[in-house]
Amino acid sequence: MDVRFVDINGKRHPVYFGMREHAMIEAAQMAFASFEGGKAIDNVSEAFASATRNGARKIGQPELGLSVDDLVDLVDGDPKLQDKFWDVYEEFLPKADKSKADKSDADKKKASNTTS
Repeated sequence: MDVRFVDINGKRHPVYFGMREHAMIEAAQMAFASFEGGKAIDNVSEAFASATRNGARKIGQPELGLSVDDLVDLVDGDPKLQDKFWDVYEEFLPKADKSKADKSDADKKKASNTTS
């Protein structure tokens, strides 16, 4: 997957969610599930900031990466910015292979027909 960009105050920041960022988001989801909201917010903030640093590194412009504090300040100023990051994160999630799902459904149907 290629680097994506998020516009922040008129400046395009590169974003790339790699393995590390996915693990941070997963840790945040686990923290939310165990009612540790503060820890979850920290994990999400670190994941989003890390994704900007990762994207900046990938395009050879490390100065475009954001620290956690800078990112949190920006989101505090524009809460909709968090939605932009979630939208980009979703682009990096693996997509279900429809052909495999269709084959699995067909196999299940065939199996149920043979046992009837």
